[in-house]
Amino acid sequence: MKLIIFEDHLTENLKPFSFNHATFEIKTGLFSNLDRFIASFPKYEIYLIVRDEIKDVIKFRFPKYHVNPNIIPSGQCINAKLVWDDKYTKLLNSENLLFFKNKSEISLGDFNSKIRLLKDDDSIPCINYLWDSIYLFNSIIKKDFLKINKKQISDIDQVYLINKDNIFINNTTNIKSGVVIDATNGPVYIGENVQIDIGGVIQGPLYIAKDSYICLGSKIRGG
Repeated sequence: MKLIIFEDHLTENLKPFSFNHATFEIKTGLFSNLDRFIASFPKYEIYLIVRDEIKDVIKFRFPKYHVNPNIIPSGQCINAKLVWDDKYTKLLNSENLLFFKNKSEISLGDFNSKIRLLKDDDSIPCINYLWDSIYLFNSIIKKDFLKINKKQISDIDQVYLINKDNIFINNTTNIKSGVVIDATNGPVYIGENVQIDIGGVIQGPLYIAKDSYICLGSKIRGG
């Protein structure tokens, strides 16, 4: 089975991110769009169709996948800007700019031409502009947080945790005295090797990614 994840012709709307990234690399919540596709289609052979000017960097970042082959095989095609949810499985037989079936082999050039003729579907959440990933963040992270494996965290010396069941802190994180982490309004996920300096105030819903440094006295609001 083949899964063909493709960029459409509207990537100009995602600049400056799209200068050297593919649409499926955009993250909202805890995961990128590509992470979501891979998790939901684990048995599929994955093809990535991107703009010619970034194909080399995408091949370097994702060496396990087929990037811009000359011939696109038959398979399920999904737009890279879609924030995937398993409930969309029932829509996979649609014929629009978000989902379609490639029923037979086709050249890369013809595939890109076909995409330009398809109509978009604005009824389904997608990342058409960079700010869409921010607008979607609050609702998406709450769903993502329910899916991850979370260990109950113990108290951290001189750190105040509010609604502790809704907080995940990686065990490589270093949190200094006087920090307040408040998950009243949504989950807080703190990744690997994060440093949070003295007196920070962190409010959920929030994701702090790997290797981040939160400065002394910083106040980071939810969303």
